[in-house]
Amino acid sequence: GIEVRWTQYIGGNLIVYPNDRDEDVAVLVVGKSPEYTIAGWLPISFAKVKRYKNPKQDSWWIDQANLNPITDLRKSNYANRADSAIS
Repeated sequence: GIEVRWTQYIGGNLIVYPNDRDEDVAVLVVGKSPEYTIAGWLPISFAKVKRYKNPKQDSWWIDQANLNPITDLRKSNYANRADSAIS
């Protein structure tokens, strides 16, 4: 239920693709070894909307400002999917 996406760019976007499962949650991790930061998360079904559609490729790009803080994942309806990953 959790898709972890990584980019080396600190200000990078979460990128979601058409074949990503709508019922999953995407988590964005940014940085380079040895320093990584969890930028946030978003249900994939929330990401696949016109607002985030990339006009140049078949994907959706979500700015970090539109992601939920990782601390909110445990309190969300998606927590049961994430329990093993964030325990």
